[in-house]
Amino acid sequence: MIKLAAAGLAPVLAGLMAWQLVGQPLLNPSQLHLPTQQQVETRLPKLGVHTRLTDEVEQGKIQRTFEMVRQMGAAWDVEYFPWNYIQPNGPNDWDWSHADLVVNHAARQGLKLIVRLDGVPDWARPNLTGHSLLAEDRYPDFARFAAAFAERYQGKVAAYVIWNEPNVDYEWGYRKPDPAGYADLLRAVYSRLKQADPHALVLAAPLAPNGEHSDAALDDLEYLQQLYDAGAAPYFDGLAAHAYGWEHPPEEAPAANAINFRRVELQRQIMVRNGDAAKQVFITESGWNDYARWVRAVSPAQRIEYTLDAVKLASSWDWLAAICLWDFRLPAPAHNYNDAWTMVHFDFSPGPTYVALQRLASPNQPAQWQPFVEQPTEPGLGEQAAASIGDAFDALGHWADSRRYQLGCLFSDCRVPPDISLEQVQQAGVLKVVLDASFPPLETLGPDGKPAGIDVQLAQALAQRLGVTVQITNMSSDGLKDAVWAGKADAIISSFQYVPEWRKELAYSEPYFEDHIPETYGLDAAGQPVQRVDTVDYRVVVRSGRIKLLKAINAALDQMMDSGELERITGQPQWR
Repeated sequence: MIKLAAAGLAPVLAGLMAWQLVGQPLLNPSQLHLPTQQQVETRLPKLGVHTRLTDEVEQGKIQRTFEMVRQMGAAWDVEYFPWNYIQPNGPNDWDWSHADLVVNHAARQGLKLIVRLDGVPDWARPNLTGHSLLAEDRYPDFARFAAAFAERYQGKVAAYVIWNEPNVDYEWGYRKPDPAGYADLLRAVYSRLKQADPHALVLAAPLAPNGEHSDAALDDLEYLQQLYDAGAAPYFDGLAAHAYGWEHPPEEAPAANAINFRRVELQRQIMVRNGDAAKQVFITESGWNDYARWVRAVSPAQRIEYTLDAVKLASSWDWLAAICLWDFRLPAPAHNYNDAWTMVHFDFSPGPTYVALQRLASPNQPAQWQPFVEQPTEPGLGEQAAASIGDAFDALGHWADSRRYQLGCLFSDCRVPPDISLEQVQQAGVLKVVLDASFPPLETLGPDGKPAGIDVQLAQALAQRLGVTVQITNMSSDGLKDAVWAGKADAIISSFQYVPEWRKELAYSEPYFEDHIPETYGLDAAGQPVQRVDTVDYRVVVRSGRIKLLKAINAALDQMMDSGELERITGQPQWR
């Protein structure tokens, strides 16, 4: 039996090795091809953007992204470099290929780069925990990684952001926010990074603006003061900040009980009170969103107006080094509210916010402003072939991973763990569901402050058909994926659509709702925003590998459709 299994796997593994050695390098070359050195020309030297190149694999698109950032008149760029991407397999395993592309292309466009470092690889955290869980005994490993990054890119990085929003639990490994623990992380990283690149700044992590005092989140102002109380001041050179306006105009006055753009001024006051007036603040995320379903959205015209006014206001603050807007472009359409943050569409057609900022910031205006309408293009035969081959080997690799583990167990006399996902839910007597109650009519907060809407009713109906009760937790959409991956929840039911790049981590039900959402994508001849309708399907999501639970959910959805219950909940006739 062992010989037969090994013989069957041999050609599969040989094919995978051939693909990794020959096919992938041809389709995704990582060899640097750099353009001539450029310099940013701008009327607003504090203006910057936050790009999203973490999952952009094509070098040409990375270069084009930074070219458009420079042409807009932005001098700063923030980019995220996950630790788990660079050291995926162990403390002595390094993959700098993608980071080399991003850092060097940003430098060639003359941009001042701010690097955000976090994301814990599998080998540095317990099994079935999220990428935000960094235990104290792993601080030296993270510090070693940060120092190696700084040494490799010495002179090409202006500043390093150490972690992201540690005052909310889903960014702190689903643990209670701990300012003293984060101060220890800064202490572990600071000296090693500064030794590797003495001229690069170390920035304390941006905090999630909120007014909570719970195990799930701590008020950003209180967290910052506790960070100073823990003795962190000598271990950061500046403060990163997130300054979102939500639905409020940028000039709205700051207040301790208000979440608005100028709340960053209150963080600045805390710095001054603690003797840190000489340090500057770097806004690494900011902006407004015009997604029609989101409760914190503004109109397309307000988004442009508020963004321009915020940039002008922030440029006048002498204590601010940069204001970087979230976010520049996504590698592929998200088909959710993340699309409505972007300034440039995935096909590189500029959005209204990009055009408005370029008019404000760049001294080199185009000879003629033309309205545009996005022209979808079909991929060429080469791109189609590459995508098909890549997807096929990706699926084959996923299958081979499980077979490789099973083969190992044949030799070591271990057992492949059974799928008990459905039994776990039934034995617990509860289906734990997470959602972000910010997108009516799918999910919102009712008059009593509790989640309500179509997805809440769906979760209740699914739990009933599974013979259990339902427990619904409202949280930011940023933490939904890690919540199911880390076992904090059984399912996401939150107007969630299929995300291809998460297919290895998440498993998706059949669709239960078809939505039609107006989105802003261009300008008309009068310079006004133009909208179109995006059609998306929503699905129930579980952690990858929980097949029995997913099958039970799909069976329940089929029963609900056949009985008419799904139509009663969603208001939609059978459409699949």
